[in-house]
Amino acid sequence: MGPLIARGSCGSLQEGSFKGKMIVVAATMDESAFPWQIDWYRGRVKKHFGDDTDDHYRVYFFDNAFHDDSAKTVDELHLISYLGGLHQALLDLSAWVEKGIEPPKSSVYDIKESQIVLAETAKVRGGIQPVVKLYANGEKGVKAQCGETVQFRTEIEIPEGAGKITKVEWSFEGEQDYPVKTDFNSTENGGFAECSHSYKKTGTHFAAVRVSIQRDGTDNIFTQVKNLDRARIEVI
Repeated sequence: MGPLIARGSCGSLQEGSFKGKMIVVAATMDESAFPWQIDWYRGRVKKHFGDDTDDHYRVYFFDNAFHDDSAKTVDELHLISYLGGLHQALLDLSAWVEKGIEPPKSSVYDIKESQIVLAETAKVRGGIQPVVKLYANGEKGVKAQCGETVQFRTEIEIPEGAGKITKVEWSFEGEQDYPVKTDFNSTENGGFAECSHSYKKTGTHFAAVRVSIQRDGTDNIFTQVKNLDRARIEVI
């Protein structure tokens, strides 16, 4: 399928042979340019450059992202915009070419049943996106009584050289704008944040947390790199 789609989209079959340097930005949930296509081309690049591949090429996968580089997604509770990551990758490419500053390592992944599966931890995964995990009362799914306070904790891991936490936002009742903002605690390779919420209606609810990081830890609006996670709360 790789050669077929390559020919159909650009009229030629890429050989992975190029001069200079390249950073590919890709989305694990891409519904148009399927993620495994990126791995196909990466194989062509490796065939051409061999052991020197890392001197010329990077690929950064962004989890929870569609084929969309707009600032807002079609569903903010399930998706993040990788636009900030794209901007950062462009800056990294410029620094790599013009100043010889090596960018962060490529994303580490496996292919399982035609799906790109990123490494579980940021230390292994690499790339430039944080790894975010959300827990409700210490679990990914929990049962709670109506009106009971549920304790939420998000644990954040940041790949080496990717940046620092700048924002933690929460949505508990399905709000697309993540109205609850909280402080966070930074650690050497990430950090954590905590919040609580009580549900007034029975039923199944999904809490979501969205975390932003920035290379220098600033509020630069163009280079905020995001990720999110969700937890299931069954209110009885």
